Amino acid sequence: MVVGAILMIIIGYSYHYMMNKFPSAGGALTYTTKAFGSNHGFLCAWFLGLTYVAMLWANATAFILLARAILGTTFQFGFHYQILGFDIYLGEILLSMAMTAIGCCFCLYRKKLTARVQVGFAVKKM
Repeated sequence: MVVGAILMIIIGYSYHYMMNKFPSAGGALTYTTKAFGSNHGFLCAWFLGLTYVAMLWANATAFILLARAILGTTFQFGFHYQILGFDIYLGEILLSMAMTAIGCCFCLYRKKLTARVQVGFAVKKM
Protein backbone atom coordinates (compact mmCIF):
# COMPACT_ATOMS: atom_id res chain seq x y z
CA MET A 1 0.00 0.00 0.00
CA VAL A 2 2.83 2.39 0.80
CA VAL A 3 4.57 1.70 -2.51
CA GLY A 4 1.26 2.21 -4.34
CA ALA A 5 0.68 5.48 -2.50
CA ILE A 6 4.16 6.72 -3.39
CA LEU A 7 3.60 5.85 -7.05
CA MET A 8 0.23 7.65 -7.05
CA ILE A 9 1.86 10.75 -5.54
CA ILE A 10 4.48 10.72 -8.31
CA ILE A 11 1.78 10.30 -10.96
CA GLY A 12 -0.31 13.09 -9.41
CA TYR A 13 2.70 15.41 -9.30
CA SER A 14 3.45 14.62 -12.96
CA TYR A 15 -0.13 15.44 -14.00
CA HIS A 16 0.01 18.66 -11.99
CA TYR A 17 3.23 19.64 -13.77
CA MET A 18 1.78 18.86 -17.20
CA MET A 19 -1.46 20.74 -16.46
CA ASN A 20 0.54 23.83 -15.61
CA LYS A 21 2.79 23.44 -18.66
CA PHE A 22 -0.09 22.72 -21.10
CA PRO A 23 -3.21 24.39 -19.64
CA SER A 24 -5.61 23.08 -22.30
CA ALA A 25 -7.72 20.03 -21.53
CA GLY A 26 -6.03 16.71 -21.94
CA GLY A 27 -4.97 13.42 -20.48
CA ALA A 28 -2.03 11.09 -20.64
CA LEU A 29 -2.15 10.76 -24.44
CA THR A 30 -2.44 14.50 -25.05
CA TYR A 31 0.32 15.39 -22.63
CA THR A 32 2.64 12.68 -23.95
CA THR A 33 2.10 13.74 -27.55
CA LYS A 34 2.66 17.43 -26.76
CA ALA A 35 5.74 16.81 -24.61
CA PHE A 36 7.49 14.00 -26.52
CA GLY A 37 5.94 13.78 -29.99
CA SER A 38 3.61 11.46 -31.85
CA ASN A 39 5.73 8.29 -31.58
CA HIS A 40 5.68 8.42 -27.78
CA GLY A 41 2.00 9.38 -27.91
CA PHE A 42 1.28 6.28 -29.99
CA LEU A 43 3.11 4.10 -27.46
CA CYS A 44 1.20 5.77 -24.62
CA ALA A 45 -2.10 5.07 -26.39
CA TRP A 46 -1.27 1.38 -26.69
CA PHE A 47 -0.40 1.11 -23.01
CA LEU A 48 -3.59 2.97 -22.07
CA GLY A 49 -5.59 0.54 -24.20
CA LEU A 50 -3.95 -2.44 -22.50
CA THR A 51 -4.65 -0.88 -19.11
CA TYR A 52 -8.33 -0.37 -19.91
CA VAL A 53 -8.68 -3.97 -21.12
CA ALA A 54 -6.95 -5.24 -17.97
CA MET A 55 -9.22 -3.15 -15.74
CA LEU A 56 -12.34 -4.53 -17.41
CA TRP A 57 -11.77 -8.15 -16.39
CA ALA A 58 -10.34 -7.16 -13.01
CA ASN A 59 -13.48 -5.19 -12.13
CA ALA A 60 -15.73 -7.92 -13.52
CA THR A 61 -14.13 -10.54 -11.26
CA ALA A 62 -14.17 -8.18 -8.28
CA PHE A 63 -17.91 -7.70 -8.77
CA ILE A 64 -18.38 -11.45 -8.34
CA LEU A 65 -16.60 -11.34 -4.98
CA LEU A 66 -18.85 -8.45 -3.94
CA ALA A 67 -21.94 -10.37 -5.02
CA ARG A 68 -20.79 -13.41 -3.02
CA ALA A 69 -20.30 -11.30 0.09
CA ILE A 70 -23.69 -9.56 -0.18
CA LEU A 71 -25.94 -12.17 -1.83
CA GLY A 72 -24.27 -15.38 -0.66
CA THR A 73 -24.81 -18.36 -2.96
CA THR A 74 -27.56 -16.77 -5.10
CA PHE A 75 -25.51 -16.88 -8.31
CA GLN A 76 -23.61 -20.09 -7.58
CA PHE A 77 -25.38 -22.39 -9.99
CA GLY A 78 -24.19 -24.36 -13.01
CA PHE A 79 -20.66 -25.22 -11.82
CA HIS A 80 -18.32 -24.44 -14.66
CA TYR A 81 -14.65 -24.82 -13.65
CA GLN A 82 -12.06 -24.26 -10.94
CA ILE A 83 -8.94 -22.07 -10.96
CA LEU A 84 -6.37 -22.35 -8.16
CA GLY A 85 -8.97 -23.78 -5.81
CA PHE A 86 -11.49 -21.04 -6.59
CA ASP A 87 -14.82 -22.28 -7.95
CA ILE A 88 -16.20 -20.38 -10.94
CA TYR A 89 -19.94 -20.77 -11.51
CA LEU A 90 -21.93 -20.14 -14.67
CA GLY A 91 -24.36 -17.88 -12.79
CA GLU A 92 -21.52 -15.65 -11.65
CA ILE A 93 -20.12 -15.46 -15.17
CA LEU A 94 -23.55 -14.44 -16.49
CA LEU A 95 -23.88 -11.83 -13.71
CA SER A 96 -20.46 -10.42 -14.56
CA MET A 97 -21.31 -10.23 -18.26
CA ALA A 98 -24.65 -8.56 -17.51
CA MET A 99 -23.05 -5.92 -15.28
CA THR A 100 -20.41 -5.23 -17.94
CA ALA A 101 -23.14 -4.82 -20.59
CA ILE A 102 -25.15 -2.49 -18.32
CA GLY A 103 -22.04 -0.39 -17.70
CA CYS A 104 -21.38 -0.19 -21.45
CA CYS A 105 -24.97 0.85 -22.14
CA PHE A 106 -24.77 3.64 -19.56
CA CYS A 107 -21.54 4.89 -21.08
CA LEU A 108 -22.94 4.80 -24.62
CA TYR A 109 -26.52 6.01 -24.13
CA ARG A 110 -26.53 7.98 -20.87
CA LYS A 111 -23.40 10.04 -21.29
CA LYS A 112 -24.56 13.00 -19.20
CA LEU A 113 -25.67 10.79 -16.33
CA THR A 114 -22.41 8.82 -16.49
CA ALA A 115 -20.37 12.04 -16.46
CA ARG A 116 -22.31 13.37 -13.45
CA VAL A 117 -21.79 10.12 -11.52
CA GLN A 118 -18.06 10.10 -12.28
CA VAL A 119 -17.68 13.74 -11.23
CA GLY A 120 -19.66 12.99 -8.08
CA PHE A 121 -17.36 10.10 -7.20
CA ALA A 122 -14.30 12.22 -7.89
CA VAL A 123 -15.54 15.07 -5.71
CA LYS A 124 -16.57 12.67 -2.94
CA LYS A 125 -13.07 11.12 -2.84
CA MET A 126 -11.43 14.52 -2.48
